[in-house]
Amino acid sequence: MGTFNEEPLRNELHLTEGEKALVAASETGGSPQANKTRIYSSIYSVKHMEKAVARLIASNEALSRSNDRYARAMNILTAGVLLVAVIQVVAQFIR
Repeated sequence: MGTFNEEPLRNELHLTEGEKALVAASETGGSPQANKTRIYSSIYSVKHMEKAVARLIASNEALSRSNDRYARAMNILTAGVLLVAVIQVVAQFIR
């Protein structure tokens, strides 16, 4: 079996000092490579989840702004329909 090459993953994750310390601490115990792999996997998952949640929040904010514009447009259209109805009623009384 080959050894785990952690360098590319370490570079991609931009580990904080605390995360680096956690990885270094994993080298103790029965299987350092398995411990490191598990820790890198956890850090990788958390960082990508944070990015996904941030994108989801941004998407929902954009959707909310879009819905607000739609609601304002519907209010204006409803007021326009109501105005036309009032004009028709007034025109019927004038005849």
